Amino acid sequence: PHSPTKVSHYNMLKDRLYACKCICLISQQPFNRVFAKILHTLYDMVERTDLLGIQLEAHLHNLIYDLPMPMPGQLVKIHIGCKASYVLAPQANDLPLFDYDLLEFFRLLGVQNAINLYLTALLEHQILLYSKDYNLLMLVAESLTTLLFPFQWVKTYVPIVPASNLHFIEAPLPYIMGFHHKDIDKDFFKQGQRCFVDIDSGTVSCPEGLPEFPDKNKFIREINDLLVHFQEKRNRLKAATSTSRSAAQNQVIIDSTNRRDSRSSTDTVMSEQQKSNDINLDILQN
Repeated sequence: PHSPTKVSHYNMLKDRLYACKCICLISQQPFNRVFAKILHTLYDMVERTDLLGIQLEAHLHNLIYDLPMPMPGQLVKIHIGCKASYVLAPQANDLPLFDYDLLEFFRLLGVQNAINLYLTALLEHQILLYSKDYNLLMLVAESLTTLLFPFQWVKTYVPIVPASNLHFIEAPLPYIMGFHHKDIDKDFFKQGQRCFVDIDSGTVSCPEGLPEFPDKNKFIREINDLLVHFQEKRNRLKAATSTSRSAAQNQVIIDSTNRRDSRSSTDTVMSEQQKSNDINLDILQN
């Protein structure tokens, strides 16, 4: 018979202690889409318990220490598990890297509201962003500050402010701040001469006395034409990519039916074609 001490020690060995883990990628380079894809890939691998026989920490070590960031004008292929991502850094004379969707920014707010918000930022007013989605807070804040190019927003910039720091909005200086809608009632923000942006409803309340943007109507028409043009290009690109993938899959089915012995080589061809399509789609979207 086991002694009480041994039995207790044996039971402790059988117990499992589960702890939550949160993985965040912090980088000086804003490759947001690639980083999001990497995190989704790691999460899926953990969920499927398919880490390729390697500990999660080993994948993270490889990502942090072994994979180089691209030099200006360089394309780098990043492997995470069995998936690959491609990172293209802009050249020195290119526009600054911006990895959010400007089409989504204009879709959320509308062109006229976006111009009013842009004008408010140029005049360095206080701007409050409000949404139920943390990603949308970042998208609108980053899009707005990027559109100021070649100027830079050098005032207070906090796209996501914790509810415990709500008193920051009383600061007597220009700022751009974002708040999650579950934390604060939006009626609280409508006090005072601030620009209030309700991203979820697509409304922008500007301070009183805001001047008109020069040639505003003409400018709105030009932006609308550009948005339609790039949306059509995106739709054609997605349709072409979808058609290529469908054709590759159909070719695999035909080949596997007629030549079962050559299935492995056909799968390789399909895989390479899909990778090529994914590369083109990532680069063109960026």
